[in-house]
Order: sequence, then C-alpha cells, then structure tokens
Amino acid sequence: MAKRLAARRGYCTFPYNYCDVPMSSNYPCPATRRVPTDPQNASGQKMSSGSKVIVQDNGQATSLVGYYIDAGARYESRAQAGVADFVTKMMFRSNLQSSDFQVYKTFQHAGANYWSNQVNGRYIGVKVECRRDTVNEVVARLTENLVIPRFAPHEMNLVREILDNNHATKTHDQKAYALKQFAKTAFSASSLANDEDCPGFNVDTITHDDLINWWGTYFTPERVTLAGVNISAEELSAAYEKSEWSTANTADHPSHKNANIATEVNQVGAYMGGNTHEFFRKSEAFKNQQFYNDVYVSYGRQGMGSASIKDFASMLVATGNVGASVGTGFGTEGLLKSFEGTSVVGGMVRCRPEHADVAAKNLAASVNATGSLAGSELEAAKKVAAVNFLSSTNTREGLLDFLVLHSGTASIGKTVPAVLQAISDVTAADMKKLGDVMGASAPTYTAFGDLSTVPSIRDL
Repeated sequence: MAKRLAARRGYCTFPYNYCDVPMSSNYPCPATRRVPTDPQNASGQKMSSGSKVIVQDNGQATSLVGYYIDAGARYESRAQAGVADFVTKMMFRSNLQSSDFQVYKTFQHAGANYWSNQVNGRYIGVKVECRRDTVNEVVARLTENLVIPRFAPHEMNLVREILDNNHATKTHDQKAYALKQFAKTAFSASSLANDEDCPGFNVDTITHDDLINWWGTYFTPERVTLAGVNISAEELSAAYEKSEWSTANTADHPSHKNANIATEVNQVGAYMGGNTHEFFRKSEAFKNQQFYNDVYVSYGRQGMGSASIKDFASMLVATGNVGASVGTGFGTEGLLKSFEGTSVVGGMVRCRPEHADVAAKNLAASVNATGSLAGSELEAAKKVAAVNFLSSTNTREGLLDFLVLHSGTASIGKTVPAVLQAISDVTAADMKKLGDVMGASAPTYTAFGDLSTVPSIRDL
C-alpha cells in the first residue's frame, strides 16, 4: 500500500498532496475572503499617471481583472490593417523581463483563465479570471506584458498563423461576421469595410517595428484603464500603484529605444449610413455546410449619442421592440452599436432564403416605426429591453466591458441599476424624440448568405 501511494505521489508535481485526501470529502483549501457588498456598487477613479481604475465588488471569491487600452482597430489606416489584432494576440507572450513560460506559470499558479480581445473596435482588452487572493501577482504580470513587451520574431510567426487561420475561417461564425459587417458599414466609408478591396489582415507584411510603433503610440498611461469585478477599489488601486505605469512608456522614459511616443491621438467618428457595400458569400469550399444558405439581414438608422442615460435607455427600448415585433419564425434580435458619440439602432434577422423578403421588410418597418411606439407595445418593449440588458451584464466579462465602455473621465458614467431605472422611466415622448433622429438619417442595410431573395434597399 505504501509503495502504491509513493508511486502515485511520484507523478504529482503540484505542491499540494491530493493522494491522502479521501474521495468522499473535498480537498481542504484555505478559505478565500468573501466580502458581502452591494452587488451594484461600482466606482472609478483617475490615478496620478492619467490612467483610470474602475471596479465593481460583488464580494465573490473569483475576480476578473483586465487592462483596456484605447488602441483598437478603429485607429488603423488601410496600410496598417491588422496591426491592432496582431498586438492583441501578442499580449500574453514573453516580455523583456520574463519568458512566455514564466508568464504561463504565473497565471497557472493563480488558477487563472486568461485571454485578449478587442472590445467595440476601440479597446484592446487583456483579461484574467483568477482567485481573488492572487490579484496582486496577476496585475503585476499583466502590467509587465503591457509595459515592456518583447514582440519576439518566433512568437510573431506563431501569431501570424493564428491570424491567418482566423481570417480564413471568419465566415464560419455567421452571426459574428454579419454583425461586424453591419457595424463597419454604419460607421466607415473607407475600403476597410469591403473585404473585396482590402484584406482584413496584412499579416505577412507586419514587422517588429510596426508593432513597436503601434505600441509606443497608443500604450501610454492616459489611454489605459484597469478594471475589475469582484475586487475592491482599494485592492485594485494598490495593485496598480505597484505596477509603475507612471514611470513607464512616456516621452521621458520610453520602454523601447526609438519608440514613437504620442500621448494623445484624436479620432472623430461619423455615422456613414446610406453607403452601399456588398459582401460575397465564400461557401464554395464548404459545400457540405448547408447553414451557409441561411440569410442574415441587418437594418438600422442613426441613433443618439449615449452620453445621456435617458437617450441610452430609449435606444435600448427601441432595440427591445425590434427584437419582439418582427414576427415569429425568424431569429431576430435588436442591435445597438455605438461609435464615438454616435450610434446605430436597428436589428438583425436570420432566416431561410425563401423568407428573406418578408423578414427584411418586417425588420425595416419595425425600425422605422420607433417614433410611434406607445401604450402596451412600449411597456412590452421596456420589459424586453430590461431583460436583454441584464443578460448582457450578468457575466463578469459583460459587466466589465459595460463599466469601461460607459465610464467617464474619473467616474462611472452609468451603473446597472441606473440604466434599469432609466428603461422603466422611458415615455412615448422619449421614443418620439428618438424616432425623429432616426427618421432624418439614411438607413444602414447589410445582408450576408444566400442573397437571391433579399430585397434591395429601395424596396424597404
């Protein structure tokens, strides 16, 4: 028996000995501090370096923390297409101080799940879900990767393969691809919105210098937000202060020699509805995947900026009405996409080709009738909007993204309870105001899939 136990221990490299714990009981892990707090308690502050720290502490044992860098793909020119995605995928690689193995072992020790993605096309999000008591070491390692990235050639080759695969399979997720094209068509008149003219990723021509220049331009303290869920403001601020952002990657103390440091980059967004873009179905190589024959139709009009919580709530109610009123038999949802002070309000329908004509016309009619929403229809739309909003912020990542996207310079601009109350207070006059704004704009209309029966925009 002793020999068998010794042999079993020989295969275990983890510092804790699980072999002596009976299978009938749980392993005695040390208790993690749980703080019973208001689940809607959100706060934000601006640090001396110019960065923001935003938290919402729900008192749970598992935290989600992440850096949001205002450096997303919306700042790319045609010649730079793909640089932001490249940098995003490099965020958990090696840096000038630690190897990729050391980075991996840090997060493994914290019991962490980690990933990076782009949020709303504006932010590069670098996120880690970990035990609450390991937040300090997680933030320290995250900061190290952001402040002194290495962009090693062999790791760049690996990321090139990842991005190539993503680009080749981008149409496999029909809904995600259709949503992306709808947002691009609404807010961009450049060729970046048309895959036939400009490839999504110029990964073969992106160099180490391109990544360093992008990082040096945008990865500056004042463009960085550190956000956390299930962590207190005091804990996350203390972890941030140890990260030394105030002395890293500035004009006086660049992390890389010859890096282009620019402390402010101004970009102005504009609604570009009315432009026509065609996206061709690339299903010839996947003839056995019949779902490519489905049609995704999106239709919307310019909404109001979301700075006002009342306007934001009105647009949520409008999308709730679209999702509930197009008709049965279709996969319908309301869409609200924001871009630098403006937005597009509308919806998306998924259907079979034989139903595309009816679905598209019903969708357009529902969006165009936003200004007349009142009575029982308004009350129903408000209920749908509240449920949809709660479901979008009910996950840690959804809540974290919401807090960052709707935060002010040094405070939380919108909280979950405040938005729910604003939805409840929306009136027919508010919908009339929104409808007037939408009616004065050109529509945004995109379709993806089998387009043989999709009506033209003139028929809507």
